[in-house]
Amino acid sequence: MLNVKNTMLDALLELIAPHLCSSCGAIGSVFCDNCKYDIVYPDEDFCWCCGNAYRGRLCDDCRLIIKEIDCLGARSGGLQNLIGGLKFQYRRAAAKRLAGLMLPIVEQLSNDALLTYIPTRASNIRIRGYDHMALIARNIQKLSGRQVCRLIAVADSHLSQHKLSKTARQIAASAAFHLTANSVSGRQVVIIDDIVTTGATVRAAAQVLRDGGAADVSVLMIARQPSTTIRQSVKIA
Repeated sequence: MLNVKNTMLDALLELIAPHLCSSCGAIGSVFCDNCKYDIVYPDEDFCWCCGNAYRGRLCDDCRLIIKEIDCLGARSGGLQNLIGGLKFQYRRAAAKRLAGLMLPIVEQLSNDALLTYIPTRASNIRIRGYDHMALIARNIQKLSGRQVCRLIAVADSHLSQHKLSKTARQIAASAAFHLTANSVSGRQVVIIDDIVTTGATVRAAAQVLRDGGAADVSVLMIARQPSTTIRQSVKIA
């Protein structure tokens, strides 16, 4: 019932105050059809999970936990604004738009794959009034017809992830997740997340799923934070 009320309220607000494109400012959509073509793909000279220098999307270390990784685009421009609007400016309509942009990638996934998502910490839900990843997952489910299940839970923390160092994120993430599903034994699982920066969150979540018996785990992120620091010599995949 609450979801129905929220949907009606969002529709009413859209009539009263039409959405503006997060990129160009055009009236009518939170992200217009013209600007979606400005989304750029991340470079492939670093691992899309951990960020270390590597010629290819997934380095040898991350491939031990994660089978495949893909994304909609680099965290920049209009895409960055669209995600930020959903997370920090209460632009709930951005969830449906992001789900729509992700749809072509979701439709390429194996029909046997079990889709899940990284849940938002309770402290952030209290601030925003909603779990932004649950909203995206719900819209992906509606648009694709694919069930998106909540398989993992995250412990609450008052530490802001974007303020932590890479090492601190890894330590915090390793103890943050636990499995909520009855069984993922033998299943192919795809984790959906909004932004991957150090990879600590998705690696920790993938490890929990693997420990729970998942045959393999892949990651589908909306945006990859551009790598600004290369600490290792580039390896050729």
